[in-house]
Amino acid sequence: MVGHPPGGLLAANYYNNILHFCTSMTSSSLTLTGTNITTAAIDLDIGWNSIGRFNITATAAELLVQDITNCTAVAYWNVTLGRFIIHPINTDIGDFIIERGMGVFVYVKTESSWINQ
Repeated sequence: MVGHPPGGLLAANYYNNILHFCTSMTSSSLTLTGTNITTAAIDLDIGWNSIGRFNITATAAELLVQDITNCTAVAYWNVTLGRFIIHPINTDIGDFIIERGMGVFVYVKTESSWINQ
């Protein structure tokens, strides 16, 4: 965790539907077990929301957010450039490919729901 709580990472409380950012100072691996997610309905609040793609097929940012009501922008952190790449919807500016397992931020003007399939 970035800025993990006193007592170490294992002392943190984790909750469903809450995004946790992790960082490592060395190369490491993570093994997750459990049920595979095949579809999920994500509630989106006004402003920036974090969503992830688990569909095996890659898609363009513009196409991904076409099904999100009142979405005006989608962004991701580009590690190489050290900055966010932002794609304003319905423009040719900064459209990017979203791969399986990639997390992005979407900006919505009204509360809505998005179904990740």
